[in-house]
Amino acid sequence: QATFILQNDVWSQLWTSKTHQVFRDHDGSVLSVAPVEHWADHDFAFHRFDGTQYVRVSAAFWLSKNWSYWQAVSPDGSVWMATYDRLMRWARDADEWESYDTNLRPQFEDKEGRIWFSGEGNAAVLDDEDWFQLDLVSWPFLTDDGRVWFHSSMDAEDSITVVTKDRVEKKSVETTGLVSSNMMTVDGLSHVWIAGTDESG
Repeated sequence: QATFILQNDVWSQLWTSKTHQVFRDHDGSVLSVAPVEHWADHDFAFHRFDGTQYVRVSAAFWLSKNWSYWQAVSPDGSVWMATYDRLMRWARDADEWESYDTNLRPQFEDKEGRIWFSGEGNAAVLDDEDWFQLDLVSWPFLTDDGRVWFHSSMDAEDSITVVTKDRVEKKSVETTGLVSSNMMTVDGLSHVWIAGTDESG
């Protein structure tokens, strides 16, 4: 694999071995996952492009399957990465990465400082050092008033859950006029949208 950059309408190759996804850091620079040594089998680190080449900027970490499929930077500047079998976090001043036994992706930090994660049919929340797993739920969404929304089919009940600072409210989807729901999203005006099936099918 290799990384290329387009400058002045000309493509240039920057890296030639085991380079993973590139993504934008919080300061606008470009980061990429690459081997610590040019031909390292499992030892990787984040590298920043300095305008000419990639320079290592993070603690090293070990990838069991030699790849990561998603990276992002949180508001506090820490870097999150989902790998084949786990979720990892690196604080900029840390000597090593934190590892979590999941590969759910972080989505946002709510007004209480809780970090919300989601994946295919599952979600989780990290509250300080406490990790709470939520099964059979949609991706969570944050509205401007600080509430977190998701819909769930846990316990064979199709429901809408709203989480505030110190309260969890669960409502039946039937309160919306639907018999069942299959999608939820929040638009740019912080309106909550739910799609599903009504009594007419």
